[in-house]
Amino acid sequence: MFDKMPQRATLSWNAMISAYTHQNMPREALSLYMSMLSHQTPPDTYTFASLFRAIAGLTCLTMARTAHAHLLVLGSKPNIYVESSLVDMYAKCGSIANSRKIFDSMVQRDVIAWTAMIVGCTQSGLDSEALVLFSEMVGSCAQAPNGFTLASVLIACGNAYALFMGTQAHAFAVKAGLDQGVTTRTSLVAMYAKLGLIQESHRAFEGFLEANVVSWTAMIAGLVQNEHHDLALWVFQDMLLTTLRPNEFTLSTILRACACTALLRAGCQVHSLSVRLGFESKSYTGVALVDMYAKCGCVVEARVLFDGLAFRDVVLMNAMITGYGHNGQAREALQLFKEMGAFGLRPNSTTFVGLLSSCSNAGLLDEGESKFSIIYCQIPSGKNISESPFY
Repeated sequence: MFDKMPQRATLSWNAMISAYTHQNMPREALSLYMSMLSHQTPPDTYTFASLFRAIAGLTCLTMARTAHAHLLVLGSKPNIYVESSLVDMYAKCGSIANSRKIFDSMVQRDVIAWTAMIVGCTQSGLDSEALVLFSEMVGSCAQAPNGFTLASVLIACGNAYALFMGTQAHAFAVKAGLDQGVTTRTSLVAMYAKLGLIQESHRAFEGFLEANVVSWTAMIAGLVQNEHHDLALWVFQDMLLTTLRPNEFTLSTILRACACTALLRAGCQVHSLSVRLGFESKSYTGVALVDMYAKCGCVVEARVLFDGLAFRDVVLMNAMITGYGHNGQAREALQLFKEMGAFGLRPNSTTFVGLLSSCSNAGLLDEGESKFSIIYCQIPSGKNISESPFY
C-alpha cells in the first residue's frame, strides 16, 4: 500500500519506518529512511525516534553518530522521546559516555531514558553506576521503574555482589506488583544464583506462573555456577518434559555440567539433542561439546568435532588446548597453539594457563618456561599476530 501511494507525506514515511522497527527489521527501516531523504521528504522528530531505535538494533556506532549528526544538521528540535531514543541507541552501540552525556543534558526524563541508561551501564560492566542511577530514580520519585528497569538492576546487584541492594530491589518489585513479570523474575533467579543463594534462586524460579526458556536456562546456569551439577541435570530433564525447546545457551550450559562431572553418557545424549535441534555447529554449543568430550577423556572425538566446526575463535582454541592438556597430550597442545597465528588469533590468559598446565603435566620444563616468557613479550606495532614472538 505504501508503494502504491502517489504522494507520501512525512507521516506516511514515519508509519512505515516505525513498522519496520517494531518488527525487528532495522536494515529495512534504515534503507527506507535513506529513500525518504532521496525523495526530499523532510524527517521530523518521530522519524528520528524510530531511526534511532532501528540503529540500536544494529549496534553500529558509526551509524549512530551519522544519524545523530543528521538530527543536528536538519535542525530538528529533539523532544523527550528523541532524547530517550538517543540514550538507548548510544548505550546499545557501546558508547556509554555519549549516552550519559545526553542523559545528563535532558531537562525531563521518562522511564525509558532512565531504563536505557541503567541497562547501558549494566551491559558495559558499570554495575555500581547502574545501582546509583536506580537509587536516584527511586529517590527523585519522578518516574516509577518498570519491569525492565528492575530486571537490569537485579542483574547489576548480582554482578556487584550487592545482596542488600538486591533484596531491596526485590522488595520494591513485590510492592510495585512487578515481581510476577517473566523478565523481573528471571533476573531474580539469576541474581540469587550469582550471589550463591541457591535456595532463594530456586524459590524465585518456583514462583513462576509460566517459565520460559530463558528462565529455565537461568536456573540451570545458576546451579552449574554453584557446582550443583547433578541438580542442574535434573532441572534440565524437567524442562524437557515441558513443551519448551532448549536453546543454544541451555545446551551449552548443561554440557558444562556434564563436563565438570565427566558424565559422558549424559553428554552424548545432549549432543544428540543438539544435532536434532540444529545447534551442534553453533559457537556456544560447539565449544561446549569440544570441552565436554575432552574432559570426559574422549580427546579424539573432541578433535573430530573441533575440525568439523566452520568457525575459529580464541574460546574454541582454548577449549581444545585445555582438553589436550587435561589428557596429557602436551605436544598436541603446543602444536595447536602455534596454529593460532594462522587464523589471526591472539592468545589470552586462558590460553597460557592451558599451555602451562599441559607442560606441567607432561614434565616439559623448557617448553613451559618458553611459553611463560611469551607473556611478557610485546607484539611489534603494525605486525601481524603470526609474525610476533608468540609463534
